[in-house]
Formats: sequence, structure tokens, C-alpha cells
Amino acid sequence: MPNDIQLDRNGLEIIGQDECLRLLGSVKIGRVGMTTDSMPLVLPVTFALDGRRVVFCSTPGTKLYLALQNATVAFEADDVDPDLRFGWSVCLTGPARILRDEDDIDRAHRLGLQLWADLRDPAYIAIDAQVITGRRVRR
Repeated sequence: MPNDIQLDRNGLEIIGQDECLRLLGSVKIGRVGMTTDSMPLVLPVTFALDGRRVVFCSTPGTKLYLALQNATVAFEADDVDPDLRFGWSVCLTGPARILRDEDDIDRAHRLGLQLWADLRDPAYIAIDAQVITGRRVRR
């Protein structure tokens, strides 16, 4: 293991922000964590990375859409191979906002976001990263 690798107190490799963003860009599914009705809620989403922000879609009126209006949320994505005992996890935290500006919506549309569901009248939502952390485990 190279000398410049930092480990946390549990022996997991601490991933730098640039590497965290590279890893996030390599996967298409993540989870949004938020609070709704005073209860925690975590929902899977397909997403695209746009610089330091995560962009995904929801439909107006859904619990996800309503909960995200200007809320601070957590977003997590990972990739794990349990057989090889290898994996990483990246978490970013920041304010979520519904994109309303036409330039923002056009930019989000060009990200090539892959939707699994046939959403009617989808709205783009962005999470602007204020904190980015990541950990990696290697055999």
C-alpha cells in the first residue's frame, strides 16, 4: 500500500474529493437520504454527475419531490464486490433544489440521465455538494 494513503480509525482508506467525484461518475444508481414528516427516508434514484452536483429526476407531487424543496440532504453511491472484499462508498451532503431555470434544465437534459421509469412531466433536481466524503475497503 503506498505511503500517501490515509486510513480512518477503522482501517478504511479515505478517498479524496477528486477521486470521490470520479467514482460517483462511474455509477448510475445512488440513494437520496432526507427527512420527511420527522422520519428518515432513503430512496434509490438514477443520477448523473455535473461537476460537484448530482442531478436526478422526480415527478411533481411525489413525496421525494415535496421533501426536496430546498432541504439539505445526503446522497450516497457505492460499488461493492463482496467476493473480492473490495468496495467504495461516497457520500455528499448539500442543499437540494428543483431546477426551474431553462438553462439549468437544458444543461441537466444534456447529461444523458437514464430514467428507469416512464416519468410524466419529470422535474430535474440537483444536489449541490457542500461536503464530499468517501471510503474504500480493499482485501
